[in-house]
Amino acid sequence: MKGRLILYVLTLTYLVSLTVSTGGLQPVIFPSTTSTSPLNPYPYGIYSFYTDLLEDYDVGFVSTPLDIPLEGGKILYVVVGPDIPFSTSEAEYLASLLEAGRIDLLVADETNISNSILSILGFEVDGRILGRVGVVDDVRFLASVECGMLGSGFISKSSFIKSFPPGSEVLCVSPYEFVAERDLISSPVIGVKMSLDSGSEIMVLADSSICANFMYSSSWWNEEGNRGLCMEFVRVLTEEGYRTILFDIGHYSGSQFLTPIVADYILKSIVIFQVIIGVILDLMGPLLFPFILFTSLLVIGTFVDIFRVGYVEVSDPTLDVMVYRVLREYLDRFTPLQRFLGLRFKMFRRFLIDRLLRELK
Repeated sequence: MKGRLILYVLTLTYLVSLTVSTGGLQPVIFPSTTSTSPLNPYPYGIYSFYTDLLEDYDVGFVSTPLDIPLEGGKILYVVVGPDIPFSTSEAEYLASLLEAGRIDLLVADETNISNSILSILGFEVDGRILGRVGVVDDVRFLASVECGMLGSGFISKSSFIKSFPPGSEVLCVSPYEFVAERDLISSPVIGVKMSLDSGSEIMVLADSSICANFMYSSSWWNEEGNRGLCMEFVRVLTEEGYRTILFDIGHYSGSQFLTPIVADYILKSIVIFQVIIGVILDLMGPLLFPFILFTSLLVIGTFVDIFRVGYVEVSDPTLDVMVYRVLREYLDRFTPLQRFLGLRFKMFRRFLIDRLLRELK
């Protein structure tokens, strides 16, 4: 009972922290930190790409292509790095949507998992990770990619497109020599686009990280970032002028356990609560910020462990171990004053103080 109560408090603190730190309402979903979900703000997610698209497009989520009706205006359906294969019925229905001219399709994935839908369309991603030949170990999985008029960028732990239908247009190539297990691969094909008689288009990229948060923005090894390239991929596919994009979020394991419909109800139910809390914390922000900073990281770290492989029932000993591991990871990021203010919160004090003292010795 104690562990569950603390978990509820952590959840509430997380919601409040999101309101304060972002200045607005955010989706109440706890994504896996290792997934390429558009709801994942961590390095491997594509949250930055998703939020940029919101400026010019109507962006939503679906758990399966089966939720897309055959009738209606054109939409762009986006699948990035799933870790759960699509079923045969999903693959066949997706092919029907393309044959009807209902959707354009963007798939970015370096694994064989997306082949569950690509194979029926005539594509195949090899699935082996490319290691660049002739560079040091710490950057051998990074390489530039050239996409012609669309621009250039970087790929990370990419695979390559092994086969694609005749008449397809090769969009992106990495101009280096790589090794895939024991095979040498020169100038592998990373991106391909195919146009169908129905008017639908399919774009396949053999790298899910090309639009991931850590590749999307500027960095020391990628000064421009991949933002421009990722936006060009979307622009090319939406040249007909439609403005609707749907991301698939139903094929991720881990903590991706809330459907968009459930998340929508949660958001609506807490709008008034968050607005009130937001006003109060806006006035008291300078006093509460150290506590919010501490608990926000604590909550996120705890949820990473608890929900990494899906929802599990949390007992007191389990939560005890989780929090201890999170504390060890984040302890060095805070000043003694921040730690003190965080631990002054009554619900955390007795539960955390002995571990904190152990780490400080």
